[in-house]
Amino acid sequence: MILMPLTCAALVGALHQLLGYLRLFSMPTPWDEPFYLAALIVTAMPTSTNIMVMTEVVGADRAAMGTCLFAQYCAAPLVLTCSVTLIIAV
Repeated sequence: MILMPLTCAALVGALHQLLGYLRLFSMPTPWDEPFYLAALIVTAMPTSTNIMVMTEVVGADRAAMGTCLFAQYCAAPLVLTCSVTLIIAV
């Protein structure tokens, strides 16, 4: 819930800078902030499908991964709310 949003923020920021530098695309001022916010919210969600598939392929402990996913889902509302508030405030 930390690495994926940071990676997405870096990729979206780099793409925005590159397209702006090449003058291929320019997002209107009132719409650029909600675009970044939506990109971060989508990537901040728990990654249950990906983790469960990888766990089954490797043959790891499914109960431990279930506990990990449960912890992510319990923490997601608080972490996501704080992250979005921080992003909007900055």
